[in-house]
Amino acid sequence: MSSIHSLVLLLLGVVVILITTPVSANYYKPPTYEPPPTEKPPTYEPPPTYEPPPTEKPPPVYKPPTYPPPVYHPPHEKPPPVYEPPHEKPPPVYEPPHEKPPPPEYQPPHEKPPPPEYQPPHEKPPHEKPPYEKPPPPEYQPPHEKPPPPEYPPPHEKPPYEKPPHEKPPHEKPPPEYQPPHEKPPPVYPPPYEKPPPLYPPPVYQPPPYLKPPIHKPPYEKPPVYEPPPLEKPPGYNPPPYGHYPPSKN
Repeated sequence: MSSIHSLVLLLLGVVVILITTPVSANYYKPPTYEPPPTEKPPTYEPPPTYEPPPTEKPPPVYKPPTYPPPVYHPPHEKPPPVYEPPHEKPPPVYEPPHEKPPPPEYQPPHEKPPPPEYQPPHEKPPHEKPPYEKPPPPEYQPPHEKPPPPEYPPPHEKPPYEKPPHEKPPHEKPPPEYQPPHEKPPPVYPPPYEKPPPLYPPPVYQPPPYLKPPIHKPPYEKPPVYEPPPLEKPPGYNPPPYGHYPPSKN
């Protein structure tokens, strides 16, 4: 019984709270925008002018630096280009057509020589050795007698050598020979260069061009353009005014 009573009291309290509390949609107020406080700009106060005391020397007067005037340099003029004649390519040298060498002469096939004739084997003759004969004893030779010593000739006495006094002939310088002044030979100039005539190849025969006979084409006839019949506009339908109807055909 007590639990039912407490539940009833709780439900009544919830109902009272719901009735007394205002609706959330009406209760919520958006925050009002408040602009930031405007800051007053600072007022500019010029710095105080310096007033020198009467005893101080005034500052020196500024004098701008003086520069010498610039030296005039004339503009650089490029020299005119040197004319070079156009390079002329020499004409091509005519080369005769290459002739194919004749085919080599016919050579018969190589014949193998016949085999050599049969030769019997070589028979070596028997070697006959003569009987050995003892040589005879040598003949008696008398003992060798030494010859007497040769007689020596008396010693050769060399006569004394007397050197004749040397007399130097007086040196006489020959007079200088006269040499004519050197004359430079005249310069030898080569003959002027003569350009050889150009070698032109022989004219090549060209057959006349083949002209194709003209093909006959019939004149072109433009087909007639199809024009559809004129479009007839159907008669317009005018409905009767509202409330009026056409008379019946009955």
